[in-house]
Amino acid sequence: MIQIIEILARVNIKLLKYLSPLYKRKGLSSTDFIVLWKVKKKGVYRATDIAKEMGITPSTITGILDRLEKKGLLLRIHDSKDRRSVLVKEGPSLDNFICETIVEANKVVNELFMDFDISNLLNDLENLDKFLEMKEGEVQDGKRN
Repeated sequence: MIQIIEILARVNIKLLKYLSPLYKRKGLSSTDFIVLWKVKKKGVYRATDIAKEMGITPSTITGILDRLEKKGLLLRIHDSKDRRSVLVKEGPSLDNFICETIVEANKVVNELFMDFDISNLLNDLENLDKFLEMKEGEVQDGKRN
């Protein structure tokens, strides 16, 4: 079953590379776009949580946030409950920017998947993600060694 992990990793890398020309035209890296997408979906994010979820270092996320903040896409604010923590939220330009980019990315991806029936795949991956999230919670609660 380790093959599933290997295939998912390869597909993920190839999809990101396939979309990278779009991101580059927008002045972004694939990682930049994923950060923007996460913030857009969640609203407010702790910078350290973004780094942890993406498997990148705090110094890397700082550089990414610097670039995205300069573009007006994100804002950083200090957490009033924890002065050591930096929160990231949507900047004034993010909504229009992300909507335009998503429309363009969907066109590219729809063309790519035109010959595939991916409806079952999407459903199965969503279910797998939810299941793994539940298992991750169990591990964090100490239910599994």
